[in-house]
Amino acid sequence: MKAGTAIMALCALGLMSGAATAESAVVPPPHPLAEGLSQDALARLYCAQALFERAISLPDDVPDTRRERGDLLARQAQLLAEGQEGLRTDGATIGVRYALSAHYREVLRAGLVPDHESLTPLVAACLAQFPDPGLPAGATPPPAPVQTPAPSFTEAALPDPLTGYLAWVDRDWPSANAVWAPRAQWGDHEASFQLAEAFLEGLGVPPDRATGLDHLRDAARRGHKEAQYRLAEELAADDPEGLYREEAVAWLAEAAASSHAPARYRLGLAAHNGVGMPADPEAARHWLGLAAEQGYRFAEEALDLLDYGVPVTVAARRARFEEARALMARPDRGPAARILQTLAETGHVEAQYELGGLNFTGNGVPRDLEAAERWLGAALKQGDLRGRYPLVLIALDRAGLKPL
Repeated sequence: MKAGTAIMALCALGLMSGAATAESAVVPPPHPLAEGLSQDALARLYCAQALFERAISLPDDVPDTRRERGDLLARQAQLLAEGQEGLRTDGATIGVRYALSAHYREVLRAGLVPDHESLTPLVAACLAQFPDPGLPAGATPPPAPVQTPAPSFTEAALPDPLTGYLAWVDRDWPSANAVWAPRAQWGDHEASFQLAEAFLEGLGVPPDRATGLDHLRDAARRGHKEAQYRLAEELAADDPEGLYREEAVAWLAEAAASSHAPARYRLGLAAHNGVGMPADPEAARHWLGLAAEQGYRFAEEALDLLDYGVPVTVAARRARFEEARALMARPDRGPAARILQTLAETGHVEAQYELGGLNFTGNGVPRDLEAAERWLGAALKQGDLRGRYPLVLIALDRAGLKPL
């Protein structure tokens, strides 16, 4: 089967459970980064993503299943590695490979693959087209896991998330979890993330790492950036056999593609050290540079320590930020706020958080909850979680549930 035909066939397999044909297949919309890439490179990316999706759909609490996951992830990494020379010939960096991988995952989620069970023939086709020398031709993955039971709530009867946040602020974890559970069943990725934190940290429930990771994966698959980053961190934290390195890096890449500064920093280090991917100084400089441009201090330090060089613009903004921090020691913090405002408007994440904090507290500047919400929210979107609590308080205040 030729690579170009393979893409069509894989799309057909994913459109509906066994009912689609090549004639009815819909080719995924081209990603702008894919322009000029060979059909073979695109086919490898698409197959690698199908293998990855199948692997993360399997439970990880059974030794045999863990091995199956490891095998699938190893094949994903091999496909990317085999296509690396062609991708580089086409002028694509590791960042382009992961961006394309994320794009095709979105294509899968958009309806080409309605459920994980549909990935079985899709993965079989991938393995048949790009067989591993160590696997028999035509090898198939294990059966799909049992699907999640239908939720017991109707959508209209779902609890208001603000009641969950109110309980969260009051540290009433069981009441908060009672809100998150049905909302998570209905696909609320923030609710899944909150439940993940509850199970990982034992908030209102006995600590249960496996269940926490399940909820993290659910939120991550639905596009929750912080869940993607936290999942990568959790997978890397307890992985002596290295089974989850590729998966962790893939989730970092997902979050990094959405401007999550800590994920970009960690992805840069992974590229530098060759963890979960071949060592790639170009990619390391790229991701660390992006995080540094966002004002992420650790990335700035890493660029310096690893001798990649700190861009002049980054160093200049760091100097201005330190000047603002020094001015914050004065009773009148207006001059500091003006510098922070200038930096925040350029996307400097630390300046956004500090400016939001000043606006929230009104310490040395007029209190402005609208501005606080704007800047703390901007920092949160870039991966700075420190503003999450005041943002919840602002939302509760606006709803009249907990006046500030």
